[in-house]
Amino acid sequence: MAVYDLPAYAVGNVRFWLQRRDLRASDASGRNAGVQLGFPLWMAEYETVALTDLDAQLWGAWFKRQRGAIHQFRATDPSRWYPYAYRPRPGFAGGFPGGWNGEASTYTFSGDRSTVTLTIPSGIVLTAGDLIGFKWSSNTKLALVECMTGGTSSGTLAVDVDPAVPTAVPSAASGTAYLFKPAFLARLMPDTELGALSPDGQSSGKLTAQQDIVP
Repeated sequence: MAVYDLPAYAVGNVRFWLQRRDLRASDASGRNAGVQLGFPLWMAEYETVALTDLDAQLWGAWFKRQRGAIHQFRATDPSRWYPYAYRPRPGFAGGFPGGWNGEASTYTFSGDRSTVTLTIPSGIVLTAGDLIGFKWSSNTKLALVECMTGGTSSGTLAVDVDPAVPTAVPSAASGTAYLFKPAFLARLMPDTELGALSPDGQSSGKLTAQQDIVP
C-alpha cells in the first residue's frame, strides 16, 4: 500500500471532526450513563474545486491513484496546520519563532494516554483546539490528537488531549510528535465523488476520508 499526500490543488470548504460511536442509557434509578463503542476515529471531508478542466483532470488522476480505499493518504486540516498562536493572519505569514520546525525533542504519555508532555522550546504556546500529530515507521504511520488544554512551554508542556493517544503510537524512541501540518492516515470513503464538468470546464466534488490507525 502506498501513502500519498493530499494534493495542493484548489480546495473549498473543509470539515474535520472526530467520529464517535457512543451509547447513552439510563439505569433503573433513571441515572444516565454512557459507553464508548470502539476507538474514536478522525473524519475529513474536502470540497474539491475545479476552476478549469485541467483542475478536474488533476483531481481525477489523484482520485484514481487512490484506488478507492486501497491506498492511504495524509489527511490534514488546512486551517490548523499551525497551532493557533502561529497561524497565518493579516501582517503575519505564519510560522514558529527561531526557525523551529515544530517537532518535539521527545514526548511522554500519562498512564491512560490522555495527557501528553512535549519537550519543546520555551515560550511556545499551545491553545485548546490545537492539533498534535505523531508519526513513526519512516513517517508512513500517523496518529492525531486535539488539545483540550493549553499553556506556555517552559521547556516542557503537558496538555490534556482527546482522543487519548492510540496504543499504536510508540514511545519517543521510535516516533516523533509534531505541531506543523499534523495529519492522520486516511482512506477514502464510498461517498467520495467528483462532480460533473460544466460547459466551461468547472466542477466541484467531495472527498470523504476516515482515519486508519495502523500499528
